[in-house]
Amino acid sequence: MDLPNLFSSKQDQKNHAMVIFIHLTDIKIQSFLLSISGDGIDVLAKSDISDYDGVSNCLIKVDESLQQLGDKSENVNSVIFGLNHSWVTKGDVVDEKKPLLKKLTDDLSLEPLGFIVISEALVQQKISGNSLFSGIIVVLGKNNITLNLVHQGKIKEVESVGRSQDSKGDFLEGLARFSSKSIKEGFYLPNRIILASLDLDEVELRKQQQLIYNSDWKAQSQFLQPPTVEVMLAKEFELMITNEAAKAVALQKGMTEAAIAASVSVEKNPDDELVDEVDQTNKLDSEEFGFDDVSIDKAVSTQSSFGVPISSEEFDNELISEAESNLKEPDFEDDSELAVDFSDKETSKNQEIIEKKDLFDPNRKKIKKEDKHYKNFRLYALVGFVSGIIALILIGFFTLFVSTKALVTVDLKTKAISKDLEIILDTSIKETDIDKLILAADKISKSKESESVMQTTGIKVVGEKAKGRVTIYNSTVAEKLLTKGTVLSVGELKFELDDDVLIASASSPKPGVTEHGKKDANVTALQIGADSNLKKDTELLVLPFDKSSFYAYSIDEDFSGGASREVKVVSAEDKLELLTDLRKELVKDINQELEKSAGDGVYILPSNNIVSEEATFNYEVGDEAEELSLVLKVELEAITYTAEDLKPIATKVLDSQIPENYKLFEGDPQILSAPTESNLDELDGDQPVTLSANISSFAIPDISADFIKNEIMGKNISEISSILSSKDEIDSVEIVLQPSISRIFVKKIPGKSGRIEVNFISE
Repeated sequence: MDLPNLFSSKQDQKNHAMVIFIHLTDIKIQSFLLSISGDGIDVLAKSDISDYDGVSNCLIKVDESLQQLGDKSENVNSVIFGLNHSWVTKGDVVDEKKPLLKKLTDDLSLEPLGFIVISEALVQQKISGNSLFSGIIVVLGKNNITLNLVHQGKIKEVESVGRSQDSKGDFLEGLARFSSKSIKEGFYLPNRIILASLDLDEVELRKQQQLIYNSDWKAQSQFLQPPTVEVMLAKEFELMITNEAAKAVALQKGMTEAAIAASVSVEKNPDDELVDEVDQTNKLDSEEFGFDDVSIDKAVSTQSSFGVPISSEEFDNELISEAESNLKEPDFEDDSELAVDFSDKETSKNQEIIEKKDLFDPNRKKIKKEDKHYKNFRLYALVGFVSGIIALILIGFFTLFVSTKALVTVDLKTKAISKDLEIILDTSIKETDIDKLILAADKISKSKESESVMQTTGIKVVGEKAKGRVTIYNSTVAEKLLTKGTVLSVGELKFELDDDVLIASASSPKPGVTEHGKKDANVTALQIGADSNLKKDTELLVLPFDKSSFYAYSIDEDFSGGASREVKVVSAEDKLELLTDLRKELVKDINQELEKSAGDGVYILPSNNIVSEEATFNYEVGDEAEELSLVLKVELEAITYTAEDLKPIATKVLDSQIPENYKLFEGDPQILSAPTESNLDELDGDQPVTLSANISSFAIPDISADFIKNEIMGKNISEISSILSSKDEIDSVEIVLQPSISRIFVKKIPGKSGRIEVNFISE
């Protein structure tokens, strides 16, 4: 039954709800505690993924997973389930699964809100993120594979295929059904396949990815090109299914804002999408579980307004005013006007006194003549001194200008360049093929020996067989030879003759009287144990004869000697487990030692390629023993290569990524490499291995010192920064004049290139 699309007729209130989401498959269980509000969806807690087997065990595991959700979940009893496609038919839970869900909700006091189908949830989340999404989403379970064909945002078909030993064949079976659909409607199958699962961990998913990836895609005519096969990691998988579960609850509660928040897409109108997706969620009828409809407590959530923009105008004005208030350095480039006062007020005053005295002095003319010569001497001396000072200043300025050098430091803008590529490692070739990205690699082997002990688990019953004597009767008219080993039985107990026995035939000594032939014999039980200690006069059958022909009775005393006991012995499973565990440990240790020996540009790939193995057990299968020990020696072969081998390939690849007017940095590129996940378990030293590598370096502008000199020679220093910084390849420029005093008087770059030194820096 669908969850109702209860959009509130009034303005949406900022409600809050908490709900438990239980993801349930045929073999695994995981629980989440979700907080739903207009502000978004939060996963407050989640449990570990647990295995279960059967209804009772499922109840225990669900209870344990709910306990892992913490204190916040104690007052939450509303639950929504996430179910596999095989659990649902025509919008309702299949009949065989209803008792399980009912027992979970009844015994754990949970109030069911409904369920979502996991495969459909993934599809809806993908469409929410991209309204024209096309792809095949595959959910792998233990018993089923569910394939969802999505073309341009529409679900074209859903197929569920039972899983067999051939997972790739199961997938291709579902794909074949899609092909007929695409042919009929005239579209190609999307070239994107996404694998997801709760039942399979990432390692198992990667194996399935490789199996599907290695399919014969040329035979699949409904693909334009071979598709890519992706693995949806656990983090993304959990995010999508919890979002879809939260959206289902939000829609049921009329919490439109919360439902919008649960959508992955931020580019679409969430309201349009939500109306389309209401039919993808389903509600469990309360009557099916035996109780009334339930509701979730609602609390008004307070929204806050964040992100108020702060205008930068205040900061800009403040920076401008600060720049204008800075003292400018005085410009000494223009010629300074030097004023010299040649008027000698003291001389004029003395001259006036002398002239007055001369009116009364008869030697007046002589005195005036001497004073005149004195005056001229002082004048000449002053002029000479000032002229000398001026000459020295001019010489100093000339010397300063012709000796000034400019040290120009240019900070270049570097651009990071990187490339992801796949390189083939091939140990069968001697030279690297740069054009085909095939690297000549080497082999390296390492062996290690270790011993391990385990407790035996096999059980064997040992003991003694019972022995006794019987009398065998012959009812036939002919004597009978019973050979050694003839079996006599009492119920399930069996005995065999110790020796050949000849029994006389039946006789009639007198009319109407028949005497059976008889013979005593020793017998031994076929089985050990006290059950074979027969009591006297116990009747036995002689196999394979009918009782009317031959039969026997135990005679003398009770049978004796039968006894049994259980002892621990070595089982085949013990040997296999000990060998597997020790082999795994040795492979891990060898790989760790190889990893430590790598370095300084030498790489060694982890490997499981065992080339030789020597195993020595102290006991064989069936031997009585409390402990089983194993001495194992393993030789592992791995593939090795060097960064120096990779460098020519890296340089060639990066050269194609360099922007115009740039050149590749001369230093070694950075190389991060690792074998592809699909190859880790298949690293055969004789077969090429695909290596995923990320090669990165940086490009620097292809600018020469002469170019910089020609751009700045003879120009004002204040203009240089703006001239050079305007170029895309230059980040900043720093100019230093030498000697230091030049910085006060010189305002231009020297006009000769020989007095300009250019240094480049790049980060």
